[in-house]
Amino acid sequence: MNLYRNRSVIIALTALLGSTSAIAAGKDVMCATVEVTECISGYECVETTSTSMAIPPFLRINFEQRSISGTRGNGEDLSAEILHLHRTDEGVLLQGVDQGLGWTMTLSEQDGSMSLAISGDLVGYMIFGNCTSL
Repeated sequence: MNLYRNRSVIIALTALLGSTSAIAAGKDVMCATVEVTECISGYECVETTSTSMAIPPFLRINFEQRSISGTRGNGEDLSAEILHLHRTDEGVLLQGVDQGLGWTMTLSEQDGSMSLAISGDLVGYMIFGNCTSL
């Protein structure tokens, strides 16, 4: 299934679920990583998938423990500490550092959309997805 079709399916499911897909304040959240773009300095950015980049297809955000965790396709568990958490009128902004890379994630409480930017030395990743409260 291509990325455009994946995005269409997620958007349709989000519309059907209505408020159940919105993020509720203070609850743990599960996010599906739908679109991934990889950028390396000096090269064109490439659209890819979470599977080909060994990014967990689902990320669990635990606000109480201030952590994000997921399992790669090969079964390897990953976890990152949330160093900064900021509530906005629209949702939540999370930030951290893991394995020498800085990251920032924004979550919309209204529609459950997620954007995750990861950057390091001459490399960057942009990941978009959808989240729901657990």
